[in-house]
Amino acid sequence: MAAKIFTDIEKECVWQWLALGFGPQQIVDFVSEDFGKKCTRQTIHDHLKNHAEKIAKLREEIKANLDCIPFARKEQRVAYLDRLAHRQFKKRGQEAEFRATLKQIAEEMGALVQKHELTGKDGKPIETRNMSPEDLSIYTQEELLAMRTIHETAHTRRNQPGTSEPES
Repeated sequence: MAAKIFTDIEKECVWQWLALGFGPQQIVDFVSEDFGKKCTRQTIHDHLKNHAEKIAKLREEIKANLDCIPFARKEQRVAYLDRLAHRQFKKRGQEAEFRATLKQIAEEMGALVQKHELTGKDGKPIETRNMSPEDLSIYTQEELLAMRTIHETAHTRRNQPGTSEPES
């Protein structure tokens, strides 16, 4: 039975990797890198078959904690970045890459938000004008339709549930 070659901690890691959706060959590589042990894809398949209930439960726990994140397969990206940070950069003493990867993980998890300030020419405020209907006559019908679509899209997004902006 496959479980005999792993310690309890190693089994937990293999189960988590399976729950995160890593493939058997990836897990064989992880086991070799992390634990210095050799195993086969068949060993991992056996583990999946023999511990399917435990792995399914772990998968649901992971999903429950990450379901509020709208991006597909975010858990894969976060797990990959975690492995990259700790097993590649930290192990090799690449501190700058290690910190950058940890920052990227924080961004993926929504802990950091990138803010961008928009300005007009030469850093000045963006120029805006209120126009009367007569002033709009300088635009073609196509340009007016495009502006209307942009306005309606912005208005719809602003009024979606869960946004903090007031309706106009």
